[in-house]
Amino acid sequence: MFDGKTRKQLAAFHGRVCGGRAIQTLCAFVILCLLLSACGIGLAPDAGKTEAPTEGRSASEPTGEEMPATAPIGEQTGHTEPDHTEAPDPVRPAVRSLACMSGAGMILQMTSCGPEEALILCAADETGTEFSLYRVDLARDAILAQREMSGSWPVGCNGSGQVVTLDREKQLLSVFDRELQPVAELSFAGNKAVCSPKEDAVYVLNQGTLSRMDRSGRLEQLLSFENGTTVEDVDPESKRVLVSGLPSDDAASFAWIVYSMDGEKLFSTETNADLIGFAYGGIAAQLYGETPDSPDKLLVYNAENGWKPLAYPMNSGVSLTGLGGARFLGMSDYRYNADGSMSAAAAVLDLSSGNVLDVKTWPEYRRICYAWMEETNTLLIGASGTAGTELLAVDPASLPVLEQLSASEPAEPQTEPAETPAYLAELRAEADRIEQRYGVRILFNEQAVRAPMDASHTAISTGTLPQEREIEALEQALDNLERALSHYPDGFFDRFRN
Repeated sequence: MFDGKTRKQLAAFHGRVCGGRAIQTLCAFVILCLLLSACGIGLAPDAGKTEAPTEGRSASEPTGEEMPATAPIGEQTGHTEPDHTEAPDPVRPAVRSLACMSGAGMILQMTSCGPEEALILCAADETGTEFSLYRVDLARDAILAQREMSGSWPVGCNGSGQVVTLDREKQLLSVFDRELQPVAELSFAGNKAVCSPKEDAVYVLNQGTLSRMDRSGRLEQLLSFENGTTVEDVDPESKRVLVSGLPSDDAASFAWIVYSMDGEKLFSTETNADLIGFAYGGIAAQLYGETPDSPDKLLVYNAENGWKPLAYPMNSGVSLTGLGGARFLGMSDYRYNADGSMSAAAAVLDLSSGNVLDVKTWPEYRRICYAWMEETNTLLIGASGTAGTELLAVDPASLPVLEQLSASEPAEPQTEPAETPAYLAELRAEADRIEQRYGVRILFNEQAVRAPMDASHTAISTGTLPQEREIEALEQALDNLERALSHYPDGFFDRFRN
């Protein structure tokens, strides 16, 4: 995606507006006095002047302090200058480099923890078992707290600003205060935990159930699914739940399905799509090309399109990251250099326009992490490699456009299994017999192409083989399958049937 284009070198804007409000106010007042003096007009010390109240005091109460720099000039001089206390912030730099994490290890995970704070987990050694957790103030470019950890990964921050971590091996939730000092430990039984930034609760995902745990550890079950359906994620803000399961009773393979927290089914995705995450009022998923030469696609599902997905073309080698339900996706692109080394590039995809926004390219490999800071509309990017660790605070609205992707509506998803070719009719009958006996479902040839959900390689149909070779391969596969199934008692798989 980034090949063949001249990369724009983004220089971080470090300059600041010279002279604060206090200096502007003083200069204006001095100039006014000089003009009045030149005209022979003098001002009595208290004539026409109203003392600006200090916060928490009445206007008549003496403060013993100088006038606050943000006090409106009109209240000091009596004329009607506009109130500058609500003036917009200075122009934000497109990319701001933060120095506070330059000496840290490889960044493994980042998450928002308030308007200007983030949790950053770094590797503390090369074993992959020891970690350092940092609480960082992005506005001040400072580390607020640090804690060494072993086995626990951060879940996020709750509504009180407390930090929640999960140790899956010990099945333990730990709660820390803002200084990362321990507050409480709660037993945990589940696959995943999700924090809500607006409530003191943790959502617990355990196979087919979704529960809410309060600060005392009490669980309240919210949703329960059967027939092999698994709760994969929850977005407390939009009240949406993501599960994996069969989109319909006659579906050939699993898909991602989104429900409201009330249990209403909203939509399901293509069956062989890899999940990216909640995004832009819905979810985003990546659909890999059926052949090495066919392009990947990014599928975006949201209510504006009636949950009918828009498809963006994606080049291979691009890794996409969901950013907490925002309209942006983080895009990492890895390419080989002429000398065989690998370079890395970070970009942002704006789902509202299809614009790919350029951030930065590194000549060497970097592990790139992203986090979205909702309150300040800031994208946090962490890039770690042998050259060190770099932390960037990015304003997507100020980034240059690298290219624009055109979205299209993809073909309707295939929910019915494909027809079996005539030359495989006998094998299909044999597979049906095994299905009937053991209560399983067997797919082959074109039927199986769309089935894998989490395969590390693209599924290729046996139909690409010569017919004799395909028949031989399927005969052997069915024999091996029946031999394996015969070790289980009759009716054993009925309990798992979906």
